[in-house]
Amino acid sequence: MPRHTPRKDRPWFVRALFWVTLLGAVLLTTLVVATAAAQGPATAAQRGSVSGRARLEGRSRHNGVYVSLDGGEGGQVETTADGVFAINNIPLGWHILRADMPRYLAVEGRFLASAPNTVLGDLIMTGGDAYGDNIIDILDLALVARNYDTAPPADPRADINDNGMVDIYDLTLVSKNYDKRGPTSGQNAAVTVLPPTLSSVLRERPVTTMKAPSPSDPTLTWTLSPAKPVYAPGDVVTAALRVDQGHPVYGVDITQPYNTRQLTPHDADPAAPEINGRVGDFFTPPRFAPVNRVAGGEFRLGVASMAATPPPSAGTLAEVIFEVTGCGETSFDPARGIKLSNEKGVALPFNAAPAALLKACP
Repeated sequence: MPRHTPRKDRPWFVRALFWVTLLGAVLLTTLVVATAAAQGPATAAQRGSVSGRARLEGRSRHNGVYVSLDGGEGGQVETTADGVFAINNIPLGWHILRADMPRYLAVEGRFLASAPNTVLGDLIMTGGDAYGDNIIDILDLALVARNYDTAPPADPRADINDNGMVDIYDLTLVSKNYDKRGPTSGQNAAVTVLPPTLSSVLRERPVTTMKAPSPSDPTLTWTLSPAKPVYAPGDVVTAALRVDQGHPVYGVDITQPYNTRQLTPHDADPAAPEINGRVGDFFTPPRFAPVNRVAGGEFRLGVASMAATPPPSAGTLAEVIFEVTGCGETSFDPARGIKLSNEKGVALPFNAAPAALLKACP
């Protein structure tokens, strides 16, 4: 039987190539065997764990946060008093982590488990979502303000930090996080927030569709004073938002744009750090306004009643003063950019009067 050895009658470089190829095959086989022995079974090398710590704003105990992986299929646990969680035996690669806690914005995002023990670190959970609709807004503020200084509160959702009472700490959480939306990344660089179309949080907490208002619901009207068909540069105009049949209104959120080339705002409170509008007489003290500013083409105001007495039936919700400094138009439309809340933090339907048009120059 012939032996597979290089023949002497072949050129020297052909014989050299044969031996180099043979030697390379032997070395490659040795390397593969050594690597497999060092790593152990392949299945063990492809699995690991993820751990971290959820931190609830305003609380000293961080237990009860529900943490799930890949919609629960990858595991689910609750945090300890220190906020610690760990999920074991997960495949290495990309995963979706979600953390939920009542009165806090959910955390949801992708992370890469690239090591046998992936440590995410802290996930900061944003407090103030008393209503549980994935945004901290006037509904949450009105609910907390209405239950202020009660222990225990009639509505436990108002106790954001779960200390058995509704106090300044709960108001502070809603105030500092006002206008924030979830889900968040937990302020963790390793977690990337999902696109809205892939978010299970957004699918489970859709925006509530407002029912059509009835004649007995509140009516909102913007008025301009002094009233003129056309204003001239130098005129000072007060735009006021009025409510009628307002007995169920405990909070209002206003976003009113204005033409910066036409109008320059006057400050209602020179002592404040920003240019302010004015809270109207409808909200008798005590009241709480976490946002009140007029800048960059937008009047923004959020205010809720903290009074023990019911709201009046009518009055002015807010005012903003402008000086006409150029030509143009600004429409004050009560059907846009306004949200009303009742004492339970539920959005109220309302009727909107026709828009008031502030027109300057012919």
